[in-house]
This record gives sequence, C-alpha cells and structure tokens, in this order.
Amino acid sequence: MRLSTNHFLNCVTNEDLKGGIFAENKKDKMENKLFKTNINCGSCKAKVTDTLNELVGEANWEVDTTTPIKLLTIDNEDVSAAEITEALGKIGYSAMSI
Repeated sequence: MRLSTNHFLNCVTNEDLKGGIFAENKKDKMENKLFKTNINCGSCKAKVTDTLNELVGEANWEVDTTTPIKLLTIDNEDVSAAEITEALGKIGYSAMSI
C-alpha cells in the first residue's frame, strides 16, 4: 500500500518532529575538525592510514587531495586537534587546524 504525502504528513505529530522518529542523529550535529595538510597523493594517504585509523577510527576521516590545501576532515569529537597534529607529525606529515 502506498501512502500519499498528505496522508503521511497528517500522521506525523509535532512530537515526532521535535524528538521522536525524525530527531537529528547526534553525528549530524557533530562538528568536523578540518586541517590543511601536506598529504598530497594516494601514496601519502596510504602512509597516514594506519595512524589515523588507530587514532580516530577507520570511517572517521578523509583527505581531499584535489583541494589546494589538501583538506583533512576528522569526524571524531574524542580526539583533539593537537593530538591529530602530533600523530601526523610523528610520521612526517603536517596538519594545521583551520
């Protein structure tokens, strides 16, 4: 059975919208940490992978090497920017929080 949009909207209560089934996921509210890096290519990514996976978790980081600043995005609020910068520095990479 397919419900029309109007039927669906009539069934959704204000409570559903405020804190129920449509409440924002906590991860959606988390602010990413952003860094300017010298992680320039796929080989560089491979070299930092073990360190970042161990520090922030496998699915919690990405590097965009197509941007001029080689943008590193970290999605983990338990690890500080200083810890990330220090860990990358130990393996020969720089990361400046932006």
